Amino acid sequence: MRFDDDYAFDRVDDTLVTVWRGDPIRVRLEHMVEQLVRIHERHPRGAFLYSVVLPTAGMPNAETRELMREQFQAMRNRLRAAAIVLEKRGVEGALSRTILSTLATLTRQPFALRTFAERGQGAAWLAGHSTLTPPSVMVARAMTLEQSFARGR
Repeated sequence: MRFDDDYAFDRVDDTLVTVWRGDPIRVRLEHMVEQLVRIHERHPRGAFLYSVVLPTAGMPNAETRELMREQFQAMRNRLRAAAIVLEKRGVEGALSRTILSTLATLTRQPFALRTFAERGQGAAWLAGHSTLTPPSVMVARAMTLEQSFARGR
């Protein structure tokens, strides 16, 4: 489902699949956390996040990074693992993945978090953390969400 023109999501079993075409702004991040809480209510052993960030999305600014840190801390014991697929290529992509990995390390995320360049790698890693959602379903849902931007719905 599209939340707006730059962020779409779908809940699949115990996994939230998100696709970001635009910047990670407060209202989108708050919505993402609300969806993770809903998943946790149905799956008390924990929720999982599979998030695809398209090349058009910007990097979070300092305020957004702080909000993300606070929200992820609040998800302690609810979120089990998150795979973030940053699809930027080249130097910008490598730098983006390095920044996100460093932030995750410095803020000591209360769950497993890893960044990837390829969707299949992220889905396979997340499946290794005992999500109920098969990797092929995660990748397919992300593709459907991305296509919803082109269709305008």
